[in-house]
This record gives sequence, C-alpha cells and structure tokens, in this order.
Amino acid sequence: MPTVILGGGISGLTAAYYLLKKNCTSIALLEASNRFGGWIKSNKQKNDSIFEEGPRTIRPRGNPGINTLNLIDDLGLSENILPIKNDSAVARNRMIYAGGELHSLPNTFSSLLKVQKPFSKPLLMHLLQDLVTKPKIVKDESIYNFTRRRFGDEVAEYLISPLIRGICAGNAQEYF
Repeated sequence: MPTVILGGGISGLTAAYYLLKKNCTSIALLEASNRFGGWIKSNKQKNDSIFEEGPRTIRPRGNPGINTLNLIDDLGLSENILPIKNDSAVARNRMIYAGGELHSLPNTFSSLLKVQKPFSKPLLMHLLQDLVTKPKIVKDESIYNFTRRRFGDEVAEYLISPLIRGICAGNAQEYF
C-alpha cells in the first residue's frame, strides 16, 4: 500500500522528497490540477524575462529557515539563490500585477496621500474607511471578505490577495 500525499504543491512535493530520502519507495502524489507546484508558478515572457505568479522569496529564519536552506542545498539549487540586502531598492520597492500592468506600491508616507494605479484613490483614504465602517458581527469570514468589508474592494484585491498568495501560498477568499 503506497503512502498517499494529497496535493502537489510545495508542501506535497517536499513531503514526497523527504519520504524518498527515508527510502520510502511506494508513494502516490495526487494533484487535482494539470501541473505540480501549487501557487508557485513561473512564466517565461517573450523577452526571456521570468514573471513569478506566486511566492518568489524566502526568509530563512530559525529552524524552519535552516530546513529550507538545507532542502535547497540538497536539491542542488544553492547557486540559484539571489540574496537581497535590506538596503537595496528591491527590498524597499514592492510591485503588484493588476490590470495587465506592474504597479509600484506606496512605500513612503507621502505616497500614501497620492493616487497610484491600480488604486482609484489614495491608499490612506482606503485605510481611513475603516474608521467609518459600521461594526458587523459575522460567524465566519475569510481574510479577503474581512478586508473588503473594512477597507474596500481594491485593498482586498490588490494588497491582501497577493500578500496571502505570496506569503502563505493560499487563497485569501477561502475560509480556514
């Protein structure tokens, strides 16, 4: 009887890898979609640039971080790691892809006061919306719906959904 792993995302693939390292040779890795990798998806563009549609960074801290770095080393991928220093422009500037274009997210207080695409009003106005939102008792609510109710559609769609997808490789509209 094989060991069955449900899901071929990064967690399922990692579980299969560690089982193989422990000499478990009978593994069934079941994936509902037509590809493995889960939220991790890289697309090569016509100009040979690579567009990452999911998680693209790691923060190797503590024991989980050491484990991740060891896994990367075991897989022979260490040379592909590009460290980002805290003072680099890449660490300060965040981009989101919305409406078929890349957009810079506000990264200074003054930029919170300006309209920046894809937002239709200054981000500070979305944040202040929470102060006038009437309280509502709900039994259960996704982080997406919570954010949408408190800060508006744009914050939920352009900030929270990519954040959850990028950090947790999850879907902000699902209930956990």
